[in-house]
Amino acid sequence: MPSLRLPVSLPTGTQITPPIGSGYGQLTVKNGNPVDAVFKLVDANGETLRFVYVRANEDVTLDDVGTCTCDLRFATGLDWDADQQKFRRNMALSAFSDPTEFAVKREGNTEYWTTLEVTLHPVEGGNAQTEALDETEF
Repeated sequence: MPSLRLPVSLPTGTQITPPIGSGYGQLTVKNGNPVDAVFKLVDANGETLRFVYVRANEDVTLDDVGTCTCDLRFATGLDWDADQQKFRRNMALSAFSDPTEFAVKREGNTEYWTTLEVTLHPVEGGNAQTEALDETEF
């Protein structure tokens, strides 16, 4: 009789790939979905700067984000496959419709870095639009 394997779920904040770039920007990702998610920060050249795991109903804060204009992409699903870097079950791929800019603004001797918060679930009164992606776009 075959044994049942429990679905794989990584701890929130697990880096799927090592972070690229550094700065003082900050991005909080809130996953209010009933399933786990992975979140990508992808620059204009298509390079993945951050790729992080976020469990269902948990949040993660990405610190040290450098200046960039980035696409915010995410996948939700169940049972993470580390080798394929995707969910085995119920995977849905999405991206926020508009790129996000992480910048530094200087006023005199003071620097102000971008600090943002995004939700991966619909929020009443929210203004960010998302669109579905296929695996080649993710």
